[in-house]
Amino acid sequence: EIYGQLRSKVTPLGVSLARCIKTGIDNVGHAFLRTIGMVAGDADCYDVFRELFDPVISERHAHVDAESVCHVTDMDVRRVVGVQMDPSGSRVVEVRAKISRNITGLRFLPACSLEERREAERLITRGLMLNSGLKGEYFPASGSETFAPRPGGITLEEEAELRADGFQMEEPDSDVLLSSGFGRDWPDARGIFVSKDKQFSARVNEEDHLLIESCQKGSDLHAVFNLACQALSSIEAELQRSGRGFAHSSRLGFLGTCPSKLGTCLTLTVAMQIPELASHKSQFKSLCNRLGIQAKGGGSVGPSSPKSSQKGVLEVSNVDRLGTSEVDQVNLVLRSCQVLVAIEQRLAKNLPVDFASEPQASLALLAGSGRGATTEGAVASLVATSRATEGGRGASAFADTIGLGDDESPGFPSDECPELMPCLAQHHSLMADTLRANPSIYTKLRCSRTNRGVTFAKCVKAGFDNCGH
Repeated sequence: EIYGQLRSKVTPLGVSLARCIKTGIDNVGHAFLRTIGMVAGDADCYDVFRELFDPVISERHAHVDAESVCHVTDMDVRRVVGVQMDPSGSRVVEVRAKISRNITGLRFLPACSLEERREAERLITRGLMLNSGLKGEYFPASGSETFAPRPGGITLEEEAELRADGFQMEEPDSDVLLSSGFGRDWPDARGIFVSKDKQFSARVNEEDHLLIESCQKGSDLHAVFNLACQALSSIEAELQRSGRGFAHSSRLGFLGTCPSKLGTCLTLTVAMQIPELASHKSQFKSLCNRLGIQAKGGGSVGPSSPKSSQKGVLEVSNVDRLGTSEVDQVNLVLRSCQVLVAIEQRLAKNLPVDFASEPQASLALLAGSGRGATTEGAVASLVATSRATEGGRGASAFADTIGLGDDESPGFPSDECPELMPCLAQHHSLMADTLRANPSIYTKLRCSRTNRGVTFAKCVKAGFDNCGH
């Protein structure tokens, strides 16, 4: 019904429903790991195709009703709370702020023309160059002819150096991105601005018109947010001189190409060394859910594509983008990480932490009124709220989701391969090609396992479960 209603509509800039949903039609995806499956070709897509976008937005931003939401924008850095999340300086390794933007009057990357993409590059690079506080250089992608000071783009040597520093900008190679239209005319009008101190970068025409990232060692999240805001102000001033601005909706806030990037389009990341707290896996996950943050393992430290890793580091970031302001999200991450640090210190001293009880003084620290340091008593009170309430975003919600709990996802077994190799005729992967060409490999390895007990079945399960494209 929605398809029939919308299939012939186009936005004022000429973007069709077909352009928005092409990637979701082309790519089957995975039954248990669902992607968004659609993109916006311009700002008006969110209104012209609202009957489809709104349910997707409400599903992705679980606490928001897309039909009635009224997003509030607040980038006043003076309203960021003055707390130290890591007074000792021993737990927080690095802080980052990433913000994406698109430009009014231009179609977004999946649908834009060659001229629109070049206009976005011209406006953004001019805004960056005119900011005296951002001392750096714009590196057009190798092969791009659109940035006059650097015809042909950067050299292979410069590209290798940028990659080593974590600032590479490579052509999209996944079926999802390619069928979305992100790779069209590559590398035309693509590039990255990098500050001399390498604490700031701005990617141009990658997935959105602009993606800026501010990062620095230590725990000064206020400083990286402030730098990001200053850069955006400088670019926006240049846009306004040309009669443009950043794509924004009073309902959905700033508009990204992907419906997952709406509202603030802000990702705040704090790399933390909290091994004691992280060892309490279920309690830690429940606490993060209750605080409104998420934590990822892996320990990557540095720019978006880091050149190094640091053992034992977790990356903590905000969950919400839509429905709360930029300042609210910064304050939430600041106070939440302040709490995590204090709990880690208690655990390191072998002091008791009650993860099970649930007193009434649940999240007083996150109310945002106070500016003082966290006391151990207040921390203990906050920690006790880590048990998720019924219907909330607790650990049980993940435990009941196939593939996110303790149980393996259904499909090919992970403990031992079947005696006969399943048919791979419709599978598209290097593994499938190899086993089809030489099935004896399967027979030889199907019962094998490593010294630590990892089975051959575990290694090939993903390839058997997913046909690919």
